[in-house]
Amino acid sequence: MDIDFSEFKLPYHENLGILKIKSVYYHYDNVPRLFTCVSDNGLLFLGLSIEDTTEVCKWLFVPITKQILDDLLSKKISIKDCVLTRIKQDVFFIVESYSVDVSDFSGYSNVPHRFRRKPKHQPD
Repeated sequence: MDIDFSEFKLPYHENLGILKIKSVYYHYDNVPRLFTCVSDNGLLFLGLSIEDTTEVCKWLFVPITKQILDDLLSKKISIKDCVLTRIKQDVFFIVESYSVDVSDFSGYSNVPHRFRRKPKHQPD
């Protein structure tokens, strides 16, 4: 049985905007684990549920283009390669959300992390 995730509330943060699920490729325990979503300003993201406990859920959001999504769906590139490429480019977000309601992570405290590697020391 397919689950309707159209009303599933993803975490909100001003850097990401309001995210709405576009397609779910894998889910478990009524939570999307691998999915695409669109922000309210039209940006497309690959979303992954990367950790969940009774206290916190962590989500990885990787901005992608329509072409990257097409390449993923046609298996021209792997999910791993897509994600690692974006991480190497320092373009990804990890958001922690705190909720007891598995269908609503939007109204709870969440902390975005945008990682940047430290620049290598440049000789004078």
